[in-house]
Amino acid sequence: MAVSRSKLNTCFSSQFLQKMNSGIVAVLLLSVPSLAQDCSYTDADGGAHDISKLTIDTYYSVDSENYNSFKFFFNFCGPITFDGGDVCPSGSTGCCEIQEVGIGKVDTPSEFYGHADQYSVQWQDGGNGQCPGPVVIITGDKCPRRKNRADDTFNATTRLYLKCNPDANIPVMKVLDDNYWECYVHISVETDVICAPSSPSITIPTYGLGLLIFFIFLVIIGSNFGTYKFVKKASAGGASNSAFMSINSNDDDDDDNDDDDERLVGVNDDNAA
Repeated sequence: MAVSRSKLNTCFSSQFLQKMNSGIVAVLLLSVPSLAQDCSYTDADGGAHDISKLTIDTYYSVDSENYNSFKFFFNFCGPITFDGGDVCPSGSTGCCEIQEVGIGKVDTPSEFYGHADQYSVQWQDGGNGQCPGPVVIITGDKCPRRKNRADDTFNATTRLYLKCNPDANIPVMKVLDDNYWECYVHISVETDVICAPSSPSITIPTYGLGLLIFFIFLVIIGSNFGTYKFVKKASAGGASNSAFMSINSNDDDDDDNDDDDERLVGVNDDNAA
């Protein structure tokens, strides 16, 4: 059965557009930075560690060491799920100070200690009297009790100091220091998550990413151009150089009719004989 160039062109155009669209989407995905925040750090030896396993759907809880009936709800690289009202909105709070109120010790939000999306995971070399290791820093709003001081730019801050403990498949937590007047809390977290061997840290410079995107774009264009030339050559048949002209299938139909005539002639000759 003969295939017209118009049909071939339709098939080719559809495949070409599909490849082009896929290529454009791939390039756009590579060129747009991810909105998800990273939950990993690079150690002193350059190894990469992912601590996203510590992120949970609810929150961690640890008691204050300096104030009775107070504790802290927090999470790693994500929000706490707790009805904290206007003080600590659920879904956007990274750390909240909680006061146990009344005989029933009802958990009542007291202070906001950090936004869920304003955190960083860093390697620290021994700050605040801690051993070198990773620390998660969750940043909040300006401390209201320091607004009349010269350094009133200090924001409420939560620091989570991570320590390797191979036996701590459930994190062991302790408040190292918390200060209501200075708006900060420092918490020690022992976990086996950071005890795992590091993976190689791969960093792609900005200019390198641009070159990679450009290279992928050239490959996509080149492959589609090669397909176009192949279809163009195959469909031309020595009659036309355009892949977008219709093939006249009458010749093929005439050939089929000639074959039918030959069969009829053969039959008639047999009958005559």
